[in-house]
Amino acid sequence: MGHYMEMSRKMHRSRIFINFLISYLVVMLIPIIIGAVAYNGALQVVERDAREANLSMLEQCVAILDRRFEEVECIATQLALNPKLWDFARELSPYIDRTIPYKINEIRDEIAPITTTNNFIKMLCIYFNKSDVTIFTTHSWIKLDYFYGKTFQYGDMDTSEWRDKILNRCFHKEYFPINSVILKDQNDPSRFISESMFMFIQSFPSIYSTKGQIMVFIPKKKIEELFRPIITQQGGYVYILDSKGRKLADFSSSEKAVEAFDFTFHDSNGFFVHSSNEEDMIVTYKTSLYNGWKYIAVMPYNIVMQRVFNIDCPTKS
Repeated sequence: MGHYMEMSRKMHRSRIFINFLISYLVVMLIPIIIGAVAYNGALQVVERDAREANLSMLEQCVAILDRRFEEVECIATQLALNPKLWDFARELSPYIDRTIPYKINEIRDEIAPITTTNNFIKMLCIYFNKSDVTIFTTHSWIKLDYFYGKTFQYGDMDTSEWRDKILNRCFHKEYFPINSVILKDQNDPSRFISESMFMFIQSFPSIYSTKGQIMVFIPKKKIEELFRPIITQQGGYVYILDSKGRKLADFSSSEKAVEAFDFTFHDSNGFFVHSSNEEDMIVTYKTSLYNGWKYIAVMPYNIVMQRVFNIDCPTKS
């Protein structure tokens, strides 16, 4: 009997201890659960804010660039309809007509103000097929061989390639991927300057009856300035694809080559996380309604989500 009562007391004490332990654990778990839920909620809110902020920033850049590219194309269209260009396009040789130098100066005076009033454009030039004359905003040459490779060069193209791939073809509002343009320094003729630029080409008077090319050169740095808030983030970069998926340009704060992922974009704009080289990257993209180009911003996940990582969970001691 005494043994039974002793066991009963031990079981009673055990039940009290277990009840106390359960109550203690419940009391301890409640703030942990609440904290975890709150932290997860904060994570979702900040991630959503980061998505919206990135997409909004990208949309602003795209809207600005759409307007600037539209300006470039309007300038080229106006020049293509300019009677002075049409008149000069009929000329066969600058060695026959002594009035040609005067006409060249007239055309140069016509295009010179374009680069001074539009800071998006670095240089503009017009090539005439029949006469083989090239007119820049500051200079003009009566033979391609006189200046190409000596005063001006596009990338690593030699004179023959420049003529075959650029001058002798038909283009309609064509943008070439960013490439180096080499120019002789106007202040020091012995020095050459290389600058990365977009090249826009429009054949005139039309792509069906080409008498020459209108070429507009846009410095890479003018576009890069818009994306600076993205590319100054450690490891962040931006690249642009044209409507055919061809990469036109990339922008990065580092010298490391930009990786153009082979993404499948299901919508015109979007946001997703992509793993690259064991690092999570946040990819935000926006498609231009003006020309169908796709602008892709890629940023390290840990940089974008830094605000979340700086939030202390309430349960941390």
